[in-house]
Amino acid sequence: MRTLVALTLFVYLAPDCHAEDWVAVHEQGLKEVEKRDFGVAAEFFRQCRPLAENDVQRAISNNDLGIALHRTGREAEARVSLEQALAYWKNAHVRSMRFAETSAALGLVDRMLGDYDAAESAFRSGLELSQVSGDSRSELLSALGDLLREQGRFSESRKLLQEAEAVPGVTARHLVDARVVMAELDRDTQNWETSTDEWKDAGDLARDNKDTAAEAACLRGLGQTWLDRGNAARAEPLLRSALAAYRNLPGGEGAQMASVLTSLGELYLAQDKTGLADEALQRALENEEKDFGPTHPQIAVVLELLADAVSRRNQMELARGYLDRAGKIMAGRFGVHSIVAASVFANWGTIEQRANQPERAAVQYEKALDALNGATGDVNVYKVIVMTQYAQVLKSSHHKREAEAILAQAQGFHSK
Repeated sequence: MRTLVALTLFVYLAPDCHAEDWVAVHEQGLKEVEKRDFGVAAEFFRQCRPLAENDVQRAISNNDLGIALHRTGREAEARVSLEQALAYWKNAHVRSMRFAETSAALGLVDRMLGDYDAAESAFRSGLELSQVSGDSRSELLSALGDLLREQGRFSESRKLLQEAEAVPGVTARHLVDARVVMAELDRDTQNWETSTDEWKDAGDLARDNKDTAAEAACLRGLGQTWLDRGNAARAEPLLRSALAAYRNLPGGEGAQMASVLTSLGELYLAQDKTGLADEALQRALENEEKDFGPTHPQIAVVLELLADAVSRRNQMELARGYLDRAGKIMAGRFGVHSIVAASVFANWGTIEQRANQPERAAVQYEKALDALNGATGDVNVYKVIVMTQYAQVLKSSHHKREAEAILAQAQGFHSK
């Protein structure tokens, strides 16, 4: 999940913002933001709304209230305020940078709520404005590219991220953000060397600009890439450095800390340290549920890893419970016929296969293939992987002919 670039609080006033009471209360809210007391800041911004004398002031009040609420995890309330801010920007005929910045904030909140269609709409509405340029345009392109990446729409995502990096006048912070998402995309598509180089480049740029939060995110991303490549030895020091860096940041950077804990849980699984994995993943789950709620797609990722951990201790019913919840989350958000839903079913099949339950494994692999057959996007690589695993299960349960047919189909997809 993309969380590097800070949302925009409007710290300056337009020429027609002259209500003295409104100015004083708004400035109090901004002072609380500087102290990172977002709950108190939200109350000041809420007090601004009845004091506003024009649509620009109303838009600023609602924008800043929405962002403060988001920073306290009150996403549903934040969405309402940000939607009101957009409406006031339209009334004030300020459909340029400010409108785009509020659109970016609304898109992030919608994504946190798991409403990916609404998030995409918000990001695209900001990009439709021809006046939007520089950092604002790059931020929207990166956010939209990351959203599409998470849904498996890799070709669309790559095009948007390339455009984000090429925006004239983009500052280092936003360039790091675009490169981070590109590195995640290349990791997702198993372009290992390219992804590793991109993480290093992004980390170097963050370090040169003394951006410790972004540098920590790059350490985590690089560690996760080595972990996905099967090299736990190179992953571990990077992930531990990222965890230490986040602990030294004010507030621990919330969702990013949960991401590091998730990666550490996966590392411990690779080292067959299931107790440590369970502990790290439970902490990650607690943080994720606090930040995102119980049905966000980020939760499903942690649940799948928890299922892996407990299944290795032969707690199969508990593992199935985690996987069932993860599958319902992904199917509910993206539809049964989606790459992310297919991934849950395939992982479930792998866990059943490892538990020597070939019939149960076959059911899950069939569900994964059905999901992929109806999915959009770049699915051939996934089909080959699932078909290969499915064929192994069929062979082990003495269905050799069916296994050979599946492998022949997989070879056809591989050639594409």
